[in-house]
Amino acid sequence: MSEFPVSKTDLLCSVQARVVETNIVAVTVYPEQARVTRQGTVEVTEADTHLAIADLPATLLPQSVQAHQTGSATVVLEGLSVEIIAPALLDSTAEESLVQHVRDLEAQFRDAKDHLATLGIKRQFLESLADRTSRSFAHGLAQQQVSLPQIDAWLKFFDAQYQELTHAIAQQERLKQSLNHQLQEARQQLQLSQNQVPEPGYQVLIPLRVLKAGSLAIDITYGVSQASWHPLYHVRLDTTPDSLQLDYLAQVQQRTGETWDTVKLRLSTAAPDKSPTLPQPEAWYVNLPRQSAQIQNAKERLRSPILDDTYRMLGAVPGSEVPPPNVEVQHNGFSVSAATAVVTFIVPEPATILSDGKPHRVTVAQVPFASQLTYVALPQRCDAPYLQASLTNPADGLPLLPGTAHLFRAGGYVGQERFDYVAPGQSFQLSLGLDERLSIRRELALRDNNTSDPCRDVWAYRLSLRNPLPHAVEMTVWEQVPVSRSDRIRISLVKAEPVTTLSQDGVCQWSLTLPPESLSHVNYQYEIEHPCDVPILGLDL
Repeated sequence: MSEFPVSKTDLLCSVQARVVETNIVAVTVYPEQARVTRQGTVEVTEADTHLAIADLPATLLPQSVQAHQTGSATVVLEGLSVEIIAPALLDSTAEESLVQHVRDLEAQFRDAKDHLATLGIKRQFLESLADRTSRSFAHGLAQQQVSLPQIDAWLKFFDAQYQELTHAIAQQERLKQSLNHQLQEARQQLQLSQNQVPEPGYQVLIPLRVLKAGSLAIDITYGVSQASWHPLYHVRLDTTPDSLQLDYLAQVQQRTGETWDTVKLRLSTAAPDKSPTLPQPEAWYVNLPRQSAQIQNAKERLRSPILDDTYRMLGAVPGSEVPPPNVEVQHNGFSVSAATAVVTFIVPEPATILSDGKPHRVTVAQVPFASQLTYVALPQRCDAPYLQASLTNPADGLPLLPGTAHLFRAGGYVGQERFDYVAPGQSFQLSLGLDERLSIRRELALRDNNTSDPCRDVWAYRLSLRNPLPHAVEMTVWEQVPVSRSDRIRISLVKAEPVTTLSQDGVCQWSLTLPPESLSHVNYQYEIEHPCDVPILGLDL
């Protein structure tokens, strides 16, 4: 690779290279870069020929360039070099024209501003004249020196003049605003032109020896920076209650300096090296959490001095046998870990990705998922149950990478969830949000704290679960009962219909099958025994 930038003209003349027109046909996008494939065709006849692929972007990674050839011609590639192309100098004529345009607009803006001020003075004079004339007319009319027709003629003249001036002022104000807008845009364009420093580009030179003349198809591949992608999912539940569709999507963004126009697109989680040299694998360490490491260090401090002397004799420092913690790297929010599978997805349709740095969405696959739908009700929080889907990723399907899943149900958007990695054949749960077609009502049926035993409170609740759907649904109901933090307070579940038990953290759970178009009920009651002379905290309704 050359050490100094050279202009494209000088470089082509120095080696008598033939420029090959190429187009981008395929791109593989990685978490931090992309690999681009260009193709071009040229007729070769001379024994020794240099081919040049020009106009390559400044984001090109020089050590990543490779070249391959096919076709009817028989050639021997004799190497490859990547040269920097110095940026073209700014066009001084265009800049001078832009400066003159700014000056013309400034002059027009000043003229419009002066004309507007003149019209304002004229209208102000007319208003002052009308004020003085009205007093004279009133005095003359009282002394019968002025007639009403004379006054009427003056008023018509004043109205016509005033209307004409007002219209001219409004028109001139619009012209002034338009000129000001044009002037600001021209100044910004001039500033950008003066401050813009064009980036250098690259050119690939391929020397070859022609053994047989003919048509030569040349392919070059190269890596570029400033490109990335991350997974995205759409989960759509239609009117069929036992199936849904998962759309594998990807958001690709790049600012490489090249537009990828209708290319074959591949998406990979790999982290390719820039060099063809085989990288040596490094140790993959794991460790305990910080608290466990502190305990380990405390144990080491209690270790025998004789053991420390042994470590010194072996050339090791006590504690060095504990490897450093593994660090997970973040690439634009896309977590990359050595434990994550390295996979490549092929986008089925040609894609166009502009070099604007904005996310562009492409569809990787659309897969129907068989699912088992259930409901989870939290009556103390919501008046509708949550719809849950139990899914299994097909064994021959694609892995689900960590990413955001947007949820849709019956054509409406219901929210989003975060996917962890799901391998093919693995089962997982997905929440599809509240299903307000079903309703839950929670009522306090009884609160008794003034019976014959004032140190015992009784609380009873009634849950009403309505299923208006034409099919039965499975529903899990969770209710919370207070949990005592004092040995002087005893809480017990004394009644439940249907029968259930109370967990240590105060949760009652019912697994119900709600018949179609039905209303079901759950009743439960608990008692609190407490000291009579001490109030209980935390029993707010």
